[in-house]
Amino acid sequence: AIPTTTPTAQTKSKYLVRIMATGIAVNEEVITTYQDLKLGKKIKYAIFRINDDNTEVVVEKVQNDTSSTWDEFTGSLPKDDCRYAVYDFAFQVDGGQRN
Repeated sequence: AIPTTTPTAQTKSKYLVRIMATGIAVNEEVITTYQDLKLGKKIKYAIFRINDDNTEVVVEKVQNDTSSTWDEFTGSLPKDDCRYAVYDFAFQVDGGQRN
């Protein structure tokens, strides 16, 4: 299961151990892309997949256009295959916009 809250150092290490136990590595570009989305706010969404050899999670698509919509994102997902994805969702709260 993927953590749904901000992980602490302890939960991060537990999560990474689970990934490593499956034998599937995470490509460095996946980590960099996720960090760019999370911290840089230059990416609207990223889609990841397991490579053809079933040995590594790799980047499949990065959408740099931050005005891209949810429908464009969901339209980028395959209908008959699974993917990992992250979407930078903007929403309104009292006091302003958040994402």
